Parts: sequence; C-alpha cells; structure tokens
Amino acid sequence: MNNNTQKQQQKPAQGASSKARGKAKSAAASKLPGGVWKEIPLKKLRLWAKNVRVSAANAEAGDALEASLQSQGLLQNLVVIEAEDGFYDVAAGGRRLAKLHALVEKKKLSADTLIMCQIVDESTGLTASLSENVQREAMHPADEFIAFQELSNAGIPVADIAASFGVTPVVVKQRLKLANLSPRLIQAYRDGEANMEQLQALAICDNHEIQEAAFFDVQSWMRQPYELRRAVTRGETLVRHEPLARFVGLEAYEQAGGAVRRDLFGNAEDSYITDLPLLDKLAIEKLEPIAEPIRAEGWGWVEVMPRFNASELYNFGRIHPLPVELTSEQQAERASLKAALDQLETEIENAVEAEDFDTIERLEQEQGEAEDRLHALESGAVRSYDPEAMTKAGCIISVGRSGDVDVWRALVKPEDRAAVEGAENQGTDGQSTDDAPKEKTARLSDRMGRQLTAHKTAALQVELARNSKVALVAVVHKLAIQIIHSDHSPRFAVPVGVSVSQRGGLTEYASDLKDSAVLQALEDMRGQWRERLPSEPRELFAALLDLSMADLNDLLAFCVATGVDVVSDKGTDGQSGADVLAQTLELDMRNWWKPTADAYFREVPKGLTLEAMQTIAPAEVARLSTLKKNDLAAEAGRLAEGSNWLPAILASHEPKA
Repeated sequence: MNNNTQKQQQKPAQGASSKARGKAKSAAASKLPGGVWKEIPLKKLRLWAKNVRVSAANAEAGDALEASLQSQGLLQNLVVIEAEDGFYDVAAGGRRLAKLHALVEKKKLSADTLIMCQIVDESTGLTASLSENVQREAMHPADEFIAFQELSNAGIPVADIAASFGVTPVVVKQRLKLANLSPRLIQAYRDGEANMEQLQALAICDNHEIQEAAFFDVQSWMRQPYELRRAVTRGETLVRHEPLARFVGLEAYEQAGGAVRRDLFGNAEDSYITDLPLLDKLAIEKLEPIAEPIRAEGWGWVEVMPRFNASELYNFGRIHPLPVELTSEQQAERASLKAALDQLETEIENAVEAEDFDTIERLEQEQGEAEDRLHALESGAVRSYDPEAMTKAGCIISVGRSGDVDVWRALVKPEDRAAVEGAENQGTDGQSTDDAPKEKTARLSDRMGRQLTAHKTAALQVELARNSKVALVAVVHKLAIQIIHSDHSPRFAVPVGVSVSQRGGLTEYASDLKDSAVLQALEDMRGQWRERLPSEPRELFAALLDLSMADLNDLLAFCVATGVDVVSDKGTDGQSGADVLAQTLELDMRNWWKPTADAYFREVPKGLTLEAMQTIAPAEVARLSTLKKNDLAAEAGRLAEGSNWLPAILASHEPKA
C-alpha cells in the first residue's frame, strides 16, 4: 500500500471513551488488508513486550544492519500496534528499531524522524512477529558475494561497499575474490558439492581451468582445502615455509621483480613466492660476501648452497678438531663426573619404574648440573684443525630453516672420505689408532629408547596399513618361514604376529603419542572399517565375501599393521626384519616425529644434544655448550625446527645381512 492509505482510516466519534477509541482503532486496522500505513515519529516507537524474539541478536549482523540503515535508510517497514498511552509497540522489526535508536544516541539520526509503519491489531501483531522470525530464508552466501561483485562492477568503491554493509574492506575483497571463481564451482557450492573452505582455497588462483581441474578431476577425498590449495599453487612455495624468503626479505624479492600471490583468507605468511629461481639468485648474492672471509681460513673448498639440507650431511665425512689437552687434575675431574652421570642415569631409571616423580625431578636436576660442569670442563680449550687436513676438507654456506645463515665447516666430500679417514686413523708415530682406548660416549637411556621406538612402531603401523601388498608379503613371509622352512628363530622375522595380537598401549611408553597425527590416522582407518563392516561374526563373514579383492587387501593391510611391534630399549639395530619392513615401506620418521625440546632434548644427556647440534647447527655448538641443560634443550628445539634431523634410533638403516 502507498502512503495515502493512512487517509482512509476510520476515526472514532469525538468524546468516545479510551476503551471505545481502542476498539475503533483495532477495528479500523483490521478492516484494511495488511492493516493501516502511517508515518510515526521514531521517539513514539518502542519494542512490544510480546515480541517473539527473546534471545540476543548476532552482534556482527547488528553492526551490518546499523551501517545499512545509516547509508540507505529503512528498506523494510516496521509492524506496530497502537497503544493507549500514545506510543506504538513494534511487533515486527525489533532489530531495526534498536539500531534506529542507536543512531539517535550517536547523534546520527533525529528522534523526530518519521518512520513508515504498518499498524495492525494485537493478534495480527503476534502472527507478524512470529512470521518475520520464522518464515525467513537466509540469502545463500553465493548470492551475497555475486551481489558484491555487481556493486563493484557498477563502479562503487570497495570502501563504500564496506561502509554500506558494516563490514571491513578486507571482507569485501574476500567476497569479490570468491565471486571471481569459476561459475561451475560456484554452482557446486550452491548444490552442496563444495564448501566455503574449499572455495577459499581455490580462490587464491584466478585461472578457472586450473580451479576446475583441481576440484573436479580428483577423487572426493583429495578435495581437502590444503590439497586444493597445493594443487592450484603447484611450483610455488608458501612464504612461511620458505627460509630463503626470510633470509632475502620479501621486500627485496619484490623490488627485484619477484611476484607474490597473496591469500586474502590467510595471514601475511600465507602468501606464495611464485619465482623460486629469482629467490635462489638473490640468496646466493647475499651469501657470497659471507663466504669470502671463510675462504681465507684455509679450507680446500668453500661452496655457497642456499638450499643445502642438514640431512645431506650424512653424505659427507668430517675432519676432527685437534685433541684438547687436559691437565691431570682436569682428567680426574672428568672421570669423576662421568662416573657420577652413569650412577645418576641408573637411579633415574629406577625412579621412573617406581613412578617416584619427586625423586626423578631431583635427580634430573643433579644430572643437568653434572653435565653442565662436564661440558664446561671439556669446552674450556679452543679447538682447532690441522692445516694440512683443512686443505682436504671444506665448508658449505647455506640458509637454515629459520632463515639464518648456517656455516658447515670441516666437511669431506664422499670421493675424498677414504683418503682423509685413512690419514686421520694414523697416530703421530704412524701406527693405527683403531686399538686405542675409546671414550664412553653419551647414550640414550632405556626409557628413551622405548619412547622413540613406540613412535616408530606407530608410524610403521600406519605405513603398512596403507600398503596392502607389503602387508600380504609380511604375513606370507611369516607363515613360509615357520611352515615351509620350519624356522622359528627370530633371525629373519618380520615384526608381525600372524595371529595379529594388536600392538596397542604405545602411549604407555610415549605419552606424547596421545594426541598425535599418527595415532589419529590409525583410529580414522579403524573407524572407517567399523562403519562398513558388521560386528556379528556370521554377518561379517558374508560381508567379507562381498568385498572386492582391492578392499579385502586393504582390510588385510590394516589388520596386519596393528600387529607391528618394534618397541625396544635399544632401537631396531638387532631387528633386521624391522629394517627390511621400514625400507620397503620407505618409512621416513620425519613425517611422523619432530625433534622438539619436550620430545627429545630435555630427555637426553647434554652430550647427545650437542652431538645433534653438530649436524643441525655446527656454528652454534660452542655457544650452546655453555648453556644449562634446560636452556640448551629449549635452544636446541628452536634450532632443530624444520631441520629434518633424526636421532639414529629413528633413522632408516640398511638391513644387516
């Protein structure tokens, strides 16, 4: 109805009682379809006590409504009931009324502003209140960002669109980015085949063909947002995963002409470097001045390799620093400290078995103090290298995981290792030093051995469950050894029980496995099979007969995998079958375990931490050796982040013959 409708309303006779006037007004409102229309001063409007909406409205939506009212005015009228005290109770439009009053309080709107209202009787008002809150279909998000795109195409600036809807300019840019997706993907979103997280992942790429191929050309289980984002950014690298970006600096990279693909739905470090060759070139240029003084030290070779990985150090030999001469008093003190550390290790093991945590804490403090004294003693003299040996060795200068410069000194190339090691094995009198007494080195405790191999067991279980052929081979191998060859010795045994005694309880040895990705992966597999298979034995047999060979092999793989067990005090060096299994599965423990302060460095002797640092950050060893054990563990954990280093007990080994 238009505004002239209000002129048609019936007025009660002069002098009528208030009760009669109320009845007359109600009758007048109900006589016309939709009630009566009238402009009413805002100050005369209040919320009806019987309004059906009681719960508080969404604050963010309320801000957007307020912005819309300020920029565009009231687009939908209020439904009111005329009260006997001269006010009008708002039955439908309570949120709009609240935001109009808020604008008055902020001096952005006058209380005398006339508001178009629809006057109805009380029963109609209750129906209107309920209908407005219940019979409402929210706009599909796809409609929203397409509408934002149309506003932008009409020439309306992003800032103005944001102000009109009470959102930030970033939100508008995000909506516009989503609107730029392939129409086929947007339709998939409308149809429920794609979700918002998937669209956000795909939106980082503007090419519709690449977007569609990443989503529609793969199995549904490969449509996780991280998988989609990786597919549309193939050949690029995340800034936060790129040490060279931290070393060179994003600004310097862009100034050199490098492009950055920024993710509007992430933070600054969720941007992508698109020109890796340029980044490498800039890193080399920045490393060269650092290499010059190192070349002057007398090494046989010095190479700048910005992407050199610490794991590649296993390919190199090392020349050893010249021995540090200790006085007789220092030698006696060192022997005493080592004996004390051995005793403390035994006492800690006993306390762990007795679950005497107070004693464990006290002993570990004593252990840390003793290790500090030992390493202060051993690092008191400056180590140096034999000048002749230096000519056969060299240095690599690279960029570490944190973006810092790493200098790897005293390295011997694989082709030179035999000659250098042969020379080093000769003593000063030309005799071999192989028979010389060997110092006792720091070692893992039995408890730590069990903890780390529990992680390895869980990882092997997951990898074997994913490879049905190897699982089948493991079972047949076990049977053939015992039945065909009547050999029950453990010499060739693959660590799988054919009866499949499930190897659970791994968290007993490694409490940090509880919330780990590896155990979650196992439980996810178990849950998927539970959903597919009946629990009643007879029904289960029938269900198994109906499975395809591929599915049956996958199920076999999972069942066999749960029997894998390589938990050991000393690792798997004596378990050739474990090594064969790990190598066949190409097990890489770096995918399942990280050397953090809590997971490793706080749990092992200081000597093992410094030994690890010789590989991870050799330039830092001298500084680290002066730190207390807890400080050393924290710093070692920081340096080890992203290093790919593994303790020997978790590293892959060639199976022994």
